[in-house]
Amino acid sequence: MMVVMLMLVMVGMLMSVLLAMALVRVVVMVFVYHSCRLFLAAKVRRPGRNRVAKRGHFGFFSGNSYLATPNGLIPMRKETLWYIPCAFFCVAAVLNLIGCILGTRLAPLVKPALLPLLTGTTLAYLLGHGHQKDNMGIALLMAAQLFGCVGDILLIPEGFFFFVGGVAAFLIGHLFYMGLLGGQSWKGLMAWHWAIASIIMAAIVYGLVTVIGISGELFWPMTVYGFALMLLVFSAFAGVIRMPRGRLTTWWILLAGTVLFAFSDSCIAMDTFGVMTFPLRHFLVMVTYLAAQSLLAVGGIRLILGK
Repeated sequence: MMVVMLMLVMVGMLMSVLLAMALVRVVVMVFVYHSCRLFLAAKVRRPGRNRVAKRGHFGFFSGNSYLATPNGLIPMRKETLWYIPCAFFCVAAVLNLIGCILGTRLAPLVKPALLPLLTGTTLAYLLGHGHQKDNMGIALLMAAQLFGCVGDILLIPEGFFFFVGGVAAFLIGHLFYMGLLGGQSWKGLMAWHWAIASIIMAAIVYGLVTVIGISGELFWPMTVYGFALMLLVFSAFAGVIRMPRGRLTTWWILLAGTVLFAFSDSCIAMDTFGVMTFPLRHFLVMVTYLAAQSLLAVGGIRLILGK
């Protein structure tokens, strides 16, 4: 009976977190779309033109807008609006890393804001540079980042159910990343490619599980998660070796992001099971994780825009 109650509580908490993240994502999107509207001048006459901007006109999809600052009005274009959430993301990332170094509560307090801000940056950039080219791609990228945010929150508390829930959230996020990458890099792969890759990935996962000493109830969840993560790395690697030279930069960025993600998750596993105990291990986990998510965002944007 107690186990059933715990499972119900976990399901309720997970649904609450998903709802909260959806609301945060909506708030970030509204911020990206409309926050600057409140700061625009009521009437702006452009030099050399007999035209007056309407009150509150933002012009997100066309032309220049003007941002009111203490130093006057400065022109802004939709291509540069991603600077706003990106600046907040950088500040939050620095605060999180400082909290990891100092070992204070600052790190867990800031951590839930990291992925929503990165998602807002991604949305703003794609909106300003024509994301209509690949609506499915942007949906996959947003979903991957959303579940990454859920995983971040679930891994903050300690406990078996929180850990498993966080792993499950990241697993779902990796599936969306694989949908984005594998949709291009898997095309044309032969059966023997998959056979060789599967053997190599299974060997790597088995080696890591053995070295870290994962056993008991966490053996199969961590094994499945590790194999999915290796499959994500393989998806990026396949793009590096198969794509035309003009698109290699994008796939190298994605490969670096997936490798750093695998390294960061390996550090989390070693920390959880007592293999890694040096003082700055949390900083190492977060700096590689933030770099991985940022590289995946940049690579995903380039992939969506066809670069």
